[in-house]
Amino acid sequence: MAKRGIHLAIPLRYRLPNPPVHFVGRNPEMDELQGILTRGSLTVLSGLSGMGKSALVRATLHQRCKRHLGHMIYLAARPQMDGPALLGELFEVLARVAGSTTVDLPSGLDADSCLAAVIDNCESNSIWVILDDLHLVDDSFVERLARDLLQYTSNSHWLVVTRRTPSDPSLTGRVATVGAMAEDILIELGESLGLDTATAVIAASQARGCPASVVGDAQRTLISPMRGPEIALQGIPSELVDLANNLAMFRLGLTARTLLGLVPGLTDSALESLQSYGLAEYQAGSWRASPEVRKLLDPANPTAELLECIRVQSAEASADENNLWLEFLRISSSMGADLLPILEAVGQQLLQAGRSRDLWPILRDHAHQGTQLYLWLLRCALSIGDQSVLERFAPPEEGDARLWLEWSKVLQARGRLDEAIAAADRGRCLSEQGARRTEATVLVAQWLLTRGRHSDALELLADLDPPGNDVQRAEVQVLQAYGCALQGRLGEADRIALAMLSSGSHRVDSPLIFRMLPTVFIWTAKPRLAMEVITELETGQGGEAAVVLAQGPRHLQLKARLALYLGDLEHARAWLDRLRSRPWPHTILALTEG
Repeated sequence: MAKRGIHLAIPLRYRLPNPPVHFVGRNPEMDELQGILTRGSLTVLSGLSGMGKSALVRATLHQRCKRHLGHMIYLAARPQMDGPALLGELFEVLARVAGSTTVDLPSGLDADSCLAAVIDNCESNSIWVILDDLHLVDDSFVERLARDLLQYTSNSHWLVVTRRTPSDPSLTGRVATVGAMAEDILIELGESLGLDTATAVIAASQARGCPASVVGDAQRTLISPMRGPEIALQGIPSELVDLANNLAMFRLGLTARTLLGLVPGLTDSALESLQSYGLAEYQAGSWRASPEVRKLLDPANPTAELLECIRVQSAEASADENNLWLEFLRISSSMGADLLPILEAVGQQLLQAGRSRDLWPILRDHAHQGTQLYLWLLRCALSIGDQSVLERFAPPEEGDARLWLEWSKVLQARGRLDEAIAAADRGRCLSEQGARRTEATVLVAQWLLTRGRHSDALELLADLDPPGNDVQRAEVQVLQAYGCALQGRLGEADRIALAMLSSGSHRVDSPLIFRMLPTVFIWTAKPRLAMEVITELETGQGGEAAVVLAQGPRHLQLKARLALYLGDLEHARAWLDRLRSRPWPHTILALTEG
């Protein structure tokens, strides 16, 4: 076995390169990467392109793992390289390190055998292997490689660098993610590269969300240090490439390739020369530095191809990198572009990521530019939870029925129930007969029951034409059962609820069914049936809505009370413990006492 103090005879091209001269910041990322490296034999570093992953790896290993440098092999994947070719090259490197005169792969050696031979060699010599740019290799191969390394290595170290975050749950705790640099680090990096402080501050602040009117200035700021009389781009330092990439991620929501492609006067040959620095994301020649591509990437004219690019990248975006999509929306909004295609691509992701407050100021100036944009505005406001922001955005009197229904939900969430009933009824009157009218009627009936106007709700439901789909039919039935129970007509409520069970009509994706049907059975003294309905719906029969609601505090409290009533103390205690273990409001936790 090789001793740690002895350097192996690793060929120069496979040695770990020095870190960039101007590497700054990234201390939290370095700490995280070092922590994972010290805890096991496999580490995965992921992040979108141009974020400085390779620079981070080189800096961390040179600064924090210096005593192991003599045992490190660095191999970067190349375009169109497959998994077996990568393993074959690594096998040949290890053969050279071992001093073998024969470095070719033995004939007939399959990929599994090759990997086994590579692992055995690395384990016996305590070798560190850094595999860079593995997103260029087939995803399934990388996933299998990571699993095998996790399972069969202990004395060697493997660091995999890729744009794609592995989905395998067995890799939990082994993956670090690199996002865009913080603004203060961008300023520091800009200054270290020779930009004066004022210019560095302007560039960084523009990257973090300045008005889109300064996009041209941002482009010139970033590109001017690179451009001489002949646009001599071959000498660009890699640190400046990382800076441009980080700024580009924030400015345009695309890669630095896009930023450079939009700069007037930058020739195709100059763009081609950037390939060697990894700045252009050419994949098998599919992207060309041409006017057509620049037009394609124009944020004022989003095309289907651009939106597909956004969708692909958004699938990999982390919480921090949602800034990318917000900035793209800001720019498109200021340039008068149609926001709907972009919202359809990334809007729901932003809401789910908790970025409603950032999305709101982008959308509010478009409130009256069409039904769909207004609906996005309402979704955003509901997600924020502070509906007072919508005071001046009430729908026009003759507005679309959908607007009034969404507006009704906003009013109900604010406790303005009478206004919510009026808004929902306005939407009902504007709706034609059919599914939309049924949807509106169900909403009005809900608010009427909540307000205590049970007879009005039941009368409205009785006059309704037969609903057109299973979900609406079930919702009308459960509202009728619920209303009858509230009126004290428990026999009729029980009959309707039992009919739903016997026909299976309750097995639909509707939060209304999940909330109301068990309650009806509780009121009709059938707690065991209530528990059976809850169990059936929350395990998948009730659709996604039931699965989500089942995790809520009031539902856990209801199940605990039912379990106590049925004498099931074990489950009651378990559900109460789950309630106490979560950060619910004190008003909810108080219900669990005793």
